[in-house]
Amino acid sequence: NAFGISNRAAFEYTATLGQILQASGLTREESSAMSVDLTRLAADMASFNNTSIEEAFEKLRAGLVGEAEPLRTVGVLLSAAAVEAKAAEMGLEGVNGVLTEGEKVQARYAIILEQTAAAQGDSTRTANEFAAAVRRLAARTEEVSAKFGRVFLPVLERGLGLLLKVPDEVLLVGGAFLTLATAIGGVLIVLPLLVSGFGIVTG
Repeated sequence: NAFGISNRAAFEYTATLGQILQASGLTREESSAMSVDLTRLAADMASFNNTSIEEAFEKLRAGLVGEAEPLRTVGVLLSAAAVEAKAAEMGLEGVNGVLTEGEKVQARYAIILEQTAAAQGDSTRTANEFAAAVRRLAARTEEVSAKFGRVFLPVLERGLGLLLKVPDEVLLVGGAFLTLATAIGGVLIVLPLLVSGFGIVTG
């Protein structure tokens, strides 16, 4: 709520990033902590750069897997040389002098955090501004909708189950009556307008 991210989006973002991080060879604990930090950073970047959280998240996801261009638009440089230099600074030696994918991810993560320092915490600093309030409202609306769906989904499922048991003949008759009622309703709405228009023309 503080960062304007719904529970659904937060779980989706952290799960996506967590899978990438674990696939690169990091432990579950490391992946969990880093994915939460990056999701928080997505909210800060969105606030700082006046973009959507989805767009900021996609840039972070792309940068993490080695796509340098998306993050370059917000001032983060992830060239191969920069990643190798950061890895060396972190004491990551690789295997036979070649960095593992996990080590590259750790180096990219470190660079991303360093080069987004100005954006970090921006969603909190600007919490009372209009754009931030709109993001929080959108997140809360999604939460309420999700809760509403969880409450009424079983009722709808039972209703659909009952409809599936209704004979086809009954559904056909009901559909015919519904079509007729709709047609009559349309006529009742349009007819007075036609009469009124005719009166104006002939008058």
